[in-house]
Amino acid sequence: MLKFTLVIILSAVSVLEAMSQVDNSSNCKKAYKEIISLRFEQAEKYIEAERDSFPENVYISYLQNYIDFFKIFIS
Repeated sequence: MLKFTLVIILSAVSVLEAMSQVDNSSNCKKAYKEIISLRFEQAEKYIEAERDSFPENVYISYLQNYIDFFKIFIS
């Protein structure tokens, strides 16, 4: 029973992983450059534009977390 449950859980995780999409579009590249330059407001504009055009892109969360990291690390 434990093996069966483990197989079900691993299958569900792999399906969810396959559903996520990463697209390093031009908006994401521009946002990354702005983040590295510590221009967070401009980066947020690019991130919002990407979120409007491709909301299932998981790279958006990465960029958002990158901004949070830099803000915390700097302060």
